[in-house]
Amino acid sequence: MREAGVDETILGNLDFVDAAICALTGLLALEGNFEVFGERGEGYLVAPRCSPG
Repeated sequence: MREAGVDETILGNLDFVDAAICALTGLLALEGNFEVFGERGEGYLVAPRCSPG
């Protein structure tokens, strides 16, 4: 979160953390920086692409 510029001090509880992760994932998806896991019949999970290092 820090690398993305998110001020972690305002994430006072798990609901805020969850919301921040969802928002960050959405922004990365819009930029095309994501991976998709799963199958058509079961559903998909969209996750940010991890960069090496």
